[in-house]
Amino acid sequence: FLGTQAQYSNFEMTFDVPYLTMEASTDANGEPLDGTGTFGISFGSDKTNAAAKGYESAIDMVTFHKEGVYSYKNEDKYSALNPYWSAEKPFSLQVIVKDCSVTVGAKWMNEKEYQTLLTYDILNRDVTGYVHFWVVDKANFAIDNLKITNLDNNPALVAKEFLSGKIEKPEDWVYEPFERVYA
Repeated sequence: FLGTQAQYSNFEMTFDVPYLTMEASTDANGEPLDGTGTFGISFGSDKTNAAAKGYESAIDMVTFHKEGVYSYKNEDKYSALNPYWSAEKPFSLQVIVKDCSVTVGAKWMNEKEYQTLLTYDILNRDVTGYVHFWVVDKANFAIDNLKITNLDNNPALVAKEFLSGKIEKPEDWVYEPFERVYA
């Protein structure tokens, strides 16, 4: 999973899916080796670790699976088709949580406007929490241009000092020839 370091109550997450393996190849026992199963965007969760299924404790997770998109907590009430998944060409996805309303959109990467696939409300819940991108089962896909935008009217943004991840490597030691001394 990928997760945010900040908590959000209102946000927009967008990302491109330039590559998605549709059908899984299998091993000698019929077990899938690749192919893309389920992935999702959870919100309103606590910080989590890789061993936990943190999406189960989140307020909800927008889940993408095969040709569909649905609410993890209320799949029977909130689900829709996702025709972008099976077209075998690059597409972009959008998840917006604003004032307890969830909107899921998609578009072809060369288009400007997202088409709404699914909308639903989360009533009587505070959705403030961390946002996570989950791969729920075996998956073979790429994401690019992942962006999270804070949509709060007065966001409590914290200025962070940039810290480089570059590792400084010291110069090689210069060895000087020395005089050999024999006992």
